[in-house]
Amino acid sequence: MHLLLAAILVAAGAAGAGTVGVLMHRRRHRSAAVAAVAALALVTSTVVASVVLHGAAGTTPRSATAPPRPVRSVIATATAPAIVTTATWRPSVLPVGTDYLRIAGLRIPVFPQVLRGDVARRPHAMPAHGLVGSVRIPGTASRYAARAAVVYLPPAALVPQPRLLPVVVMFSGQTIGAGPYDPVWDGDLGPMMDEIAARHHGVAPIVVVPDQLGSFTGNPMCIDSPLGHVATYVMRDVRAWILGHLPAETDRSRWTVSGFSEGGTCAIQFASEHPDVFASFVDVSGEHAPLNGSVQHSIAVGFGGDARAWEHAGPTWVMAHTSYRDEEAYFAVGALDRVYGPVMPDLAAKAAAAGMTTHQYRVPGLSHNWRMADMAFAWGFHALETRWGL
Repeated sequence: MHLLLAAILVAAGAAGAGTVGVLMHRRRHRSAAVAAVAALALVTSTVVASVVLHGAAGTTPRSATAPPRPVRSVIATATAPAIVTTATWRPSVLPVGTDYLRIAGLRIPVFPQVLRGDVARRPHAMPAHGLVGSVRIPGTASRYAARAAVVYLPPAALVPQPRLLPVVVMFSGQTIGAGPYDPVWDGDLGPMMDEIAARHHGVAPIVVVPDQLGSFTGNPMCIDSPLGHVATYVMRDVRAWILGHLPAETDRSRWTVSGFSEGGTCAIQFASEHPDVFASFVDVSGEHAPLNGSVQHSIAVGFGGDARAWEHAGPTWVMAHTSYRDEEAYFAVGALDRVYGPVMPDLAAKAAAAGMTTHQYRVPGLSHNWRMADMAFAWGFHALETRWGL
């Protein structure tokens, strides 16, 4: 019955369409009302037939006593726009519990993975200065008992949706009482990096100063040894923490390692051994090899008496057996330094022979102190601003 009715209606619709065609062809001057009526009949019959056919196709035989099946209809509605929650990131200063006097403790949350993607970041007003604080970086892989690290965050990092920034890993020197706080207490870390940020609309590298010494009198020589697994701590624990908690670039061209005195030796050790991570380094008054006192004492306490292992751990040996491409090396020393002064040009020559692009700077009028180190870091960092993409 449904099929018969549908066929009649379709035929009527077709007839209506024919009528419209004839009227429009033969009597174009006739009233438009006739054509409109015919068109309405065509549309109405077609729609009704479609509904009937749809109902017939969906009908199945049922008993006379069975209740009618409810008819389900699909109603097209406008889809409401999805609410997108935008990820944000914001470090905070701890109200209590600072690790070092005059250096605030920081609480740094995990950096949202979504902000590492292609995110349209909203513009935010930046503070005038960066933030210096201390934070604990656990020795998860190394089991190394490190003191709190010092972190500098530039103004561009102190917004809810920061861009990814270059990274400088910095090491202090080694004397009685030395530690990651030296670049702040004895050096000029915050103002020096703020000057870079001021030249680039608040953008500057993040600086992380991990504890490579372990104690006020320690010196594990930035290797893995019975004195502590410092190499694993720096290259695995510290690096993983930086990438997991800070808005840090991952490209090697944006990573620099630097240090003063014993820290300068650590810098060239890590740079020569890991050029895939660090594309540049600033070695201020570093040495030829890792040392803890004399050579004999260093071999005994750090290498189990194995002189060959000690030799192979030194940057001079590593550079002699490695070819480098696209590695920028900055060497600096005090012009009046008679102890570390002769080491610098020899290290620079060995780095150049290995394929590095080397730069040398003798800080005039100064010897082995943090005033000289500040000037040397400022020189090297300023030269690296273009490489960092600032």
